Amino acid sequence: MNRRPLVWFAACWVAGSASAASLEAAGVWLACGALLALAAALALLGRASRPLAAVCLAAFVLAAVHRMWADERNVTALPDLLAAAEGASPSASFAVEAEGTIVSAVEIDGDRVRFRVMADAIRESDAAAPRRVRERLLVLVRLAAQPDRDITARWQRGDRVRVAGELELPAGATNSGGFDYRRYLRSQRIHWLLKAEGIGAVDAAPGPNWSAAALLGRADAVRGWLGARMDELYPDDQAGYMKGLVLGIRESLDPEQFRQFSELGLTHVLAISGLHVAVFLFALGGLLRLLRLTRERTFTALLAAVPLYVLLTGASPSVVRAGIMAMLGLVAARMGRLKDGLHVLAAAALAMLIWDPFLLANVSFQLSFLVTAGLIVGVPPLRRALPRRTKIQPLIDLACVTIVAQAVSFPLSIYYFNQFHLLSLFANLLLVPFISSIVMPLGAVSLIAAAIWPAGAEWFAWPAVWGNRLTFGVVGLLAEARALKTIWATPPVIWIAAWYGALALLGAYLNGIASQRPELHAQPEPAGRPAWPREFDRFTAPGRSGEREWPAFAAGPATEPLPGISPRNAPGLAAVHSPNGAEPGIPRATGQAADPVTAPLAAWSGPAPASWSASPAGSAGEPIAARRSDAPACFRKRLRPLSGAGIVLLLGLLLAYAYWPDWLDRTARLQVLDIGQGDALLVRTPSGKHLLIDGGGTVSFHKPGEEWRTRNDPFEVGRDVVVPLLMKRGVKEIDLLVLSHLDHDHIGGLKAVVESIPVKRLLWNGTVKPTPEALALFRLALDRGIPVYGAASGQTWQPDGHSRVTVLWPASAVPAGGTVPVKEDQNSSSVVLLLELYERTFLLTGDIDATVERLLATAGGETVRRPAANIDVMKIAHHGSRYSTSGQWLSYWRPLAAVISAGRNNMYGHPHPDVLARLRAASVPHIFRTDRDGEVQFAVTRSGLYARTVIPDGRAP
Repeated sequence: MNRRPLVWFAACWVAGSASAASLEAAGVWLACGALLALAAALALLGRASRPLAAVCLAAFVLAAVHRMWADERNVTALPDLLAAAEGASPSASFAVEAEGTIVSAVEIDGDRVRFRVMADAIRESDAAAPRRVRERLLVLVRLAAQPDRDITARWQRGDRVRVAGELELPAGATNSGGFDYRRYLRSQRIHWLLKAEGIGAVDAAPGPNWSAAALLGRADAVRGWLGARMDELYPDDQAGYMKGLVLGIRESLDPEQFRQFSELGLTHVLAISGLHVAVFLFALGGLLRLLRLTRERTFTALLAAVPLYVLLTGASPSVVRAGIMAMLGLVAARMGRLKDGLHVLAAAALAMLIWDPFLLANVSFQLSFLVTAGLIVGVPPLRRALPRRTKIQPLIDLACVTIVAQAVSFPLSIYYFNQFHLLSLFANLLLVPFISSIVMPLGAVSLIAAAIWPAGAEWFAWPAVWGNRLTFGVVGLLAEARALKTIWATPPVIWIAAWYGALALLGAYLNGIASQRPELHAQPEPAGRPAWPREFDRFTAPGRSGEREWPAFAAGPATEPLPGISPRNAPGLAAVHSPNGAEPGIPRATGQAADPVTAPLAAWSGPAPASWSASPAGSAGEPIAARRSDAPACFRKRLRPLSGAGIVLLLGLLLAYAYWPDWLDRTARLQVLDIGQGDALLVRTPSGKHLLIDGGGTVSFHKPGEEWRTRNDPFEVGRDVVVPLLMKRGVKEIDLLVLSHLDHDHIGGLKAVVESIPVKRLLWNGTVKPTPEALALFRLALDRGIPVYGAASGQTWQPDGHSRVTVLWPASAVPAGGTVPVKEDQNSSSVVLLLELYERTFLLTGDIDATVERLLATAGGETVRRPAANIDVMKIAHHGSRYSTSGQWLSYWRPLAAVISAGRNNMYGHPHPDVLARLRAASVPHIFRTDRDGEVQFAVTRSGLYARTVIPDGRAP
């Protein structure tokens, strides 16, 4: 620990900041006390010096205080409006006029324009004078006409604007585990959305020329100009990809293309990071060498170019991290002190977290630093543990880097994205070298050439185009292997910590394996040459096939370690002897920085100092480790295979738990998801089977001729809400998918579900509505080989001994070989299900109307097997429409709880006040509403039925 004080300081800083972000004040101080005890124990055991222990404890406390201070300051300057908005149900909005400076790039997508404003004045509609505040706002403008896009394209960062619109709070999470937009914006110090209608609501004018925002605006303009050159050089299906690859512009990426890259774990090539910075510096350094610049001037030019490249590529956390590391590395290399990448990484992390502690929650920040640290620490032991094969050594090195990167990023990948493709390792091995070493440089060169020689730029773009076609073909082929795509529930944080602990044990084990390999020990060399370890072979001089020339050393007797320094109490060192007794002992390298204690040992020659212990007679050529008792070494050697098997078993158990976290859970659940105006109900049976009833849908109101309004990646409730929620809950396959009827607000999101999650069988109402989304869904189901069944009263499905699904409506199914009837009005044909879980009953009614309710209620025992007592939960039909849920229906079933799935502030006025009045008149004890309560969850065990809502106080976020 004492060798890397900055690394441990940074680690404790991260721990302190994370504790303050996730714990209450009492928890932070408890964590601080635990760290104090750990530091004291390490100091007493000699693992850490007392000054280092004190410094680490100080880092934890300072980081916690720093984060608490940042949280205290991260509040809105409009507390009265915040209190009024949070106190209203649904959340209130306020008509205001805000004036300030644009502080972000202006994004235009379809008929939507968005940018961030640092407001210095906000005036409410009924106020005589504006408030002088400093408030960061996210402005969203909805354009009325296509020509308005050309006007908004001239807005840029640094402009002064006056915006009139509705000020409202961002939406919080309304589903368990769902995306919390309000928390996300708060981490960027944004507390309000300002929504404006039409370009007339925005008055923009140029701001000061030399403000920070104006300078960044010029960088945005250059970036946009370069992006336009990419559009000219590459086909439409490749321009967005090349802009993301070379410039970090991801707004133009094809959504389907990006999803394929994401499934295979290849999106890191589209996020500007260390790989891109390295290629940039390598190319620029080569150009400067061709210009015959001196070493010092080359370093200076590279150092000055890094910040420009970071700004030009968007300054995301990953590229900022890479830029800081590159600058620190260049400074250290120029000073001749570039020794340890971990110190550079730790310095970059500290600088970024001190500047903005909220970066710690950024996914890009976490992945960038963890993967980089994993490569620095994990690749050397893995590479040394593998046999050296000179002819294929580059492939072995590439495999080591890819394997370590996959192992380190795996926990965060399943935590945030809940999927892992089994071909991800192969895809990265195959495509990342090709993209980074061929396509990306060609793209950069073609872009540079476009600025100075447009005709020549096409020569460089042509091979890149063919390389992209090859890349897209391989990605599409690999992504089609749907059986190899695995879905993982979001693991607990303690599991992630255990995974990294197991990887640390594996690294220590590989170090032990490497230390026992004979080829890593020094071999006899000619007189005057040191016996360098074989892993130093990679430091070869240009044009030489053997080892690099090293200074000659005089022959001398074998050396002993310094007093108090031995492989036992300095794990990073291992003594290496010279078999012929004629060479000095050289400390074996461990892939880490040279140690100030071991460096003199490597260079010492001549007789041993008198203060050193003398070697026993006849032991000059004997390994130091051999002078100990052979019994412990033999014992350790026999235990090594067992320890390796234990580590592999531990990793296997961790993987099994993460993949089947609820294997022993026998709780049944009905979860009514909040997907806006629509239905989506997820059922889990006691044996772990899953049923999904409907999947919501996103309604589009675009008219013919308004295609320009369509966004590049429009919101789609199935892809953006339902599928992520199912995956976060570990739904690996859907045993029964029910289409209650074919209206868009019930099936619009199911196409994404069928594309993303395997479906074993599909049940639908036996009619056809000739809409594009319905036909596309059935075509997809048939292409996937999913059995499709028409529903009919009396059908049952029993997935296990404690669950039963009974169809109550429609009355009859489609006869075999018969014609499927076409029905435009689907509500009266909705599938009605009676769900039984541990003898608790749930009535799921689709969108039936009062006529169907009357038929079912008067049919008695002929059609409906009504429970002897009250039904437990009724899903209110048609989102609470006034034409459903009659008093007769409620009297027949006598529900103990009712749940209404409706969208917040929906245009239909659901749930209707008449329905709510009828529920109260029927004395229904519990009424749940997704528009007010968010997701509603029912848990059923042998002992009872339990309900909870995501928004406990029933106030919409």
